[in-house]
Amino acid sequence: MKYFVLTVLRLFDRLEEFYDALDKAAVNSATSVMWDAEELCDYLMEINDKKRLLANMKVMRDEIIGGVGERDAELLTQYACGVSTEKLAEKESVNRSTAMRRINGAVNESISVLSRLGIDKEKVENEYFSLPAVKSAYCKTAALRAPKRPSRLIPRNSAAFSCLLRPRESGTA
Repeated sequence: MKYFVLTVLRLFDRLEEFYDALDKAAVNSATSVMWDAEELCDYLMEINDKKRLLANMKVMRDEIIGGVGERDAELLTQYACGVSTEKLAEKESVNRSTAMRRINGAVNESISVLSRLGIDKEKVENEYFSLPAVKSAYCKTAALRAPKRPSRLIPRNSAAFSCLLRPRESGTA
């Protein structure tokens, strides 16, 4: 859910653009003579479902801001867009650990706000991932903010690593 919170904040500036694109697709398909009436109705209902999800994301953002406050929401938005915690700490005139605590606290509060709205991980995956832009932004946010694995001292594919795995010859000194 952490990454979905960050995705909602990250995509907010583009929601209107997505909404307009869906409107344009609806108008273009409605004026087309190529559609069967039943297919057209199904397509337009699908577009309306997507528009509903985008409108819900705006409501989620507004509720998140109400829950964490304008200042922490801005901090989270910058964090979601890739600004490092060091830069955020410098901007807020606090140390890095304080900035990270504020971010984590705001994320946790945002998750609580979304759960009160009935948004959980299952609902996100089943409904909101039907929008390719949301799923793509979610994956980018998760990749950007996922904990980095420490590098190995000896890479697995190196000769040094393979010689560690070879059994010793017995009887040699």
